[in-house]
Amino acid sequence: DKLRMAEPGEFTRRALYNSRLDLSQVEGLSDLLNAETESQQKQSLTLLTGALGKKVSGWRKKILYALALTEVMIDFSDEDVPENTLPKIKNLVSKLLVELKKELRGYKAAEIVRNGFNVVILGRPNSGKSSLINFLSGRDISIVSDISGTTRDIMEAKLNINGEQVNFFDTAGIQYTNDPIEKIGIKKALKIARNADLRVILLEPDDQPQNYDLPCSEGNLFFRAKCDINKKHPYKGLSSRTGEGIPELIETISELLKSKVSAAGLVVNERHKNSISKTVLLLNAVNENLNANCCEVELLAEDLRVSIQNFDLLIGKIDVEHILENIFSSFCIGK
Repeated sequence: DKLRMAEPGEFTRRALYNSRLDLSQVEGLSDLLNAETESQQKQSLTLLTGALGKKVSGWRKKILYALALTEVMIDFSDEDVPENTLPKIKNLVSKLLVELKKELRGYKAAEIVRNGFNVVILGRPNSGKSSLINFLSGRDISIVSDISGTTRDIMEAKLNINGEQVNFFDTAGIQYTNDPIEKIGIKKALKIARNADLRVILLEPDDQPQNYDLPCSEGNLFFRAKCDINKKHPYKGLSSRTGEGIPELIETISELLKSKVSAAGLVVNERHKNSISKTVLLLNAVNENLNANCCEVELLAEDLRVSIQNFDLLIGKIDVEHILENIFSSFCIGK
């Protein structure tokens, strides 16, 4: 007889508890509420429609069938078990491993769609890094000054480029210094650069690519800094004052993004990845057991049971209260 205001996410929580939505669909709705780009919206809608849940359900049935065959081997004597039982289990497990590994390979691309493509701007002090990030974002994010070393911490700008989120990071100028604070900034700059998806390095006339301790050249783009002033470098120029080279930079980033996100699968967050990775390890153990001279059937059955539990946790068939608290926080007003 009493009425009250629904709590944030309450109807979604009830839908989950009453099996109207699975846990991956709830995560999809949470991601949709937080989506900032067209690509993120499409990814979250795919989750929300239950695509991952349907795929997991198919994987679960295959493991359940393999487990049933294993139980037959435990419950009946060798004379009553068909000869092709072990080959059937091996075939099921091998095919499932191929599918799961394929999904894991698409995780990195899906993560880029969900969290953004990280681009770090590197260079010596006063090479135009802060001016570039301000130009790209259209606002004053970083301090621009003739004084060397004004940027000492990481400054971030999130941009939407052709429907994809790109996170640009302005960093401290790379140089030798005795200033302990600036040293910390340079150390942080090099650390984030090594973990970035792409590095844009602005070179002065007397600067060379080998001056930077960077990962493989595939993720490095070198440009002539302040090309409206500096004319003596073989690389393409960038100028935040005239805008020269910036459309080409954005186009290059866009093309790289297209090639990377095209491989995105349904595994879109770390929880999904960890659950499937654990299952892959278990099924690898199952394969090793099947290929051994003396197959331990009881161990085989246990690994298959735990694999099913992993899938149940992935789509919310077992207790997931500790996961739900993080998800439903995004349903709060103002988030």
